Amino acid sequence: MKTRRLSQKELLFAACILLAGLLHALDSRLNAQLNGLAGSSGSALLAFASTCLFALNLAVYTGLLIRWLQSVYTRLLPSRGRTYVIAAAVFMLLFLYIRSAKYRVSTNGSPLEHFCWYAYYVPLAAIPTLFLLTCLFMGPHAKRWLAAQTCVSAVGLFLVLAVVTNDWHCLMFRPESGAVMSDAWEHHTNGPLFYVYYVYICICIIAGLAILVRLRGRGSVQQALIPALLLPLTMLAFRLFDRWLPSLGLRAPWQFAETAVFCMLAIFEYCIRSRLIPGNEGYADFFAALRLPADITDPDLREVFRTTEPLPASADDPAKRKALATSLLLDEDTRLYGRRLPSGCAFWTGDEGTLRRLNEELADTAEVLESENDLLRLESEQQAERARVDARSQLYAKAGAQVYDTQKQVAQLLGDMGPEAPDFNEKLARVLLLNAYVKRKSNFVLLSDERDVITARELHLALEESCRFLALEGVSAAAEKRTDRDFQAVEAIALYDSFERVIEALAGKTASLLTVLDEEGLRLTAECEAPLELPETPCLQERTEEDGQLFIRLRAEKGGAR
Repeated sequence: MKTRRLSQKELLFAACILLAGLLHALDSRLNAQLNGLAGSSGSALLAFASTCLFALNLAVYTGLLIRWLQSVYTRLLPSRGRTYVIAAAVFMLLFLYIRSAKYRVSTNGSPLEHFCWYAYYVPLAAIPTLFLLTCLFMGPHAKRWLAAQTCVSAVGLFLVLAVVTNDWHCLMFRPESGAVMSDAWEHHTNGPLFYVYYVYICICIIAGLAILVRLRGRGSVQQALIPALLLPLTMLAFRLFDRWLPSLGLRAPWQFAETAVFCMLAIFEYCIRSRLIPGNEGYADFFAALRLPADITDPDLREVFRTTEPLPASADDPAKRKALATSLLLDEDTRLYGRRLPSGCAFWTGDEGTLRRLNEELADTAEVLESENDLLRLESEQQAERARVDARSQLYAKAGAQVYDTQKQVAQLLGDMGPEAPDFNEKLARVLLLNAYVKRKSNFVLLSDERDVITARELHLALEESCRFLALEGVSAAAEKRTDRDFQAVEAIALYDSFERVIEALAGKTASLLTVLDEEGLRLTAECEAPLELPETPCLQERTEEDGQLFIRLRAEKGGAR
């Protein structure tokens, strides 16, 4: 097992106990001399010196207990265990003062001596009771022992009340024959409750030590035996000194009361340092390593621990109460956090400066990205517009390619004609007919890119326009619509191309032409005196002649004249 050097505070504590023992030994010797010089002139001086030594002895013990009580309040977390330990320290002080009043201040048989006689047994039972309650509070199964804590408290309270009310029932102390309860305690015998009282004290101590051995024995057997052996060995040493030192002409430095008190104090201190009772020790090193300002308080926000660098918020600052609900921004670079713990509250601060600067950098980056996104969006829109223009240009090029031959023919006719030419009217009529075809054919090509069908009405309007310009060539032409169906775009364009080739061949060779648009396609009827050769058309032709009438059927199928 590792050994640890004693700190300066521990050495000072031990030196004070030794000093108090030396003061008591000197006081005992002076009392012995004072008894031998009773009534002499030097007895007053010895009595004064003895009183001073007694007062110093009691002051040293009082200072040690109060200092330890203050350290317990600071080191332990607010809990039931801390309450038990503090109450035990108070009863230790009470025990020393009652002992001093009983044996030093009161006279034998006085009311004060009678009161101190009974009061002496109150801390004598309370300290072991609180020790056992503290042991029951420790460990991982403390909640299971709540009923046991209640029972122990009830038994201890019953025994204390039994001592205080002994004058009524005389079960603790009984007066001897001829004596009354107001006589000195030497004239009384022990009753049955007296033995129950001491058995209870022994049970509390043994049970508490057994719990400590059970709790601490998991880590090290040697450490587990320390609290179990400390009390009996100390009491044994006290009895040996009390009997052995007087035989050598020396006085015992410590009496039973201070021996029992500081022995119990050592066991409590061992439990605290062994972390069996939740404490605040080690927080300074922990927060020093973190370099984080922090406060630890009790549930009422009273400070229990504070780091070297204090928090911006004071203990009674309302900001701390707000921080328990949600983190609070004290300034642009500092945020206060709070958290409720099982036995108090913890507060600490966080540096928001780095996060704020990062957020500002992110905001600047977001602005740059937004600008770049705007540029990318504009570029995408331009590319989309360019793609639409390119697609439209390709479509126009496609439409132009399909009417190129007709436009070339128109250009040739325009180049050969003039107002003075004898065939000017015929060529002009042919140019107008061809231009009508170019216009309608281009329109059909553009429509086919937007939709898959061309209505019968649109196709009929194209046929009517061609018929009107055909009249300029001396042909009485007309177009009728006997259907409302929608033609496939490819089908309608093929029908219109076939119609245009047929009427170009019929122009000037027939006097009349009737075109009918029905469900199957186009049906053309023309007057024709001599047989005609018709050109190849995209649509299948069915041709018949009867009594000078030429009947042509155009269906939306590839083929030629037949």
